Amino acid sequence: MPLDKVQAAKAADLVQFAYNMYNEGGLMPFADPGLNMAGYKLLFWLTAEDLQERAFYGYIAQSKTDVGAFVLVIRGTENVAEWLLDFSTLPVFFHADASVGSVALGFQSIQQTFLFLDGTGVQSSLADAIDRIQYQTPITNLTILGHSLGGALATLTAAELAVRNSVGIKSKINVTTYASPRVGLLDFSDWFNHNIPSSSRIWNGLDIVPQTPTFPSIHVGESYELEQTAEQMAALSKTPACEHNLSNYQWLLDPQRYKLTPGCDATQDEDVSSAVRATGAQKLSLARLAGT
Repeated sequence: MPLDKVQAAKAADLVQFAYNMYNEGGLMPFADPGLNMAGYKLLFWLTAEDLQERAFYGYIAQSKTDVGAFVLVIRGTENVAEWLLDFSTLPVFFHADASVGSVALGFQSIQQTFLFLDGTGVQSSLADAIDRIQYQTPITNLTILGHSLGGALATLTAAELAVRNSVGIKSKINVTTYASPRVGLLDFSDWFNHNIPSSSRIWNGLDIVPQTPTFPSIHVGESYELEQTAEQMAALSKTPACEHNLSNYQWLLDPQRYKLTPGCDATQDEDVSSAVRATGAQKLSLARLAGT
């Protein structure tokens, strides 16, 4: 199915809101004003343990126009080098059901610690949060969104929900990830692709992160590679951070409505020297070779 780039860029706004909220600090930051403007009501704050420290990772929100539609949004790390250093790719059996296959230890070690906080601070597990939502309003659609590390966590979250299938949620799951790394081995990928109704993986061909971990790790979902035009190649600074940034993914998807993030416009930012761009291009080339 062809990718609706405009809608994909718009959906990424919801992940940008999670980043904005994270930058505000705390486990229950105020909802980003854009969330309400986009037509959503915040229900749960998502927290997880990252290197033994619990942090805000995202949220669950309900559509105000289609009350049965919900989104579960997961942020990633903004520093590419940070997650490359922090998270082990050692394969381990999937925690919710070993028969599902093998996934990366580092990603699973975070996803296993998910706790959802409601407005009063009451904690719920993933399954309990879904049950609580279903008790109030029947769920007709659950869209799971994530960028970077958040894409890996979104994949594992969808798999856990499908395994447990509380309140028949399995058939209602839709996953969209941006710049997601590979999450598991072939057995997990095969199970995921046969059990998740809809999963789209959007990735920039010059981004390092989607090309890691290397084989035998395998991607899941339907692939949509963003191939940069000559004009985009000239405009977007060829550094790992710029090629990976979510705002720049939105610009690649819909350049009419989105702008490059500050510091990544090679045609306008004087502080981005040709030497820096050349170094970034070299790193990208080496990373691509390593990922083949």
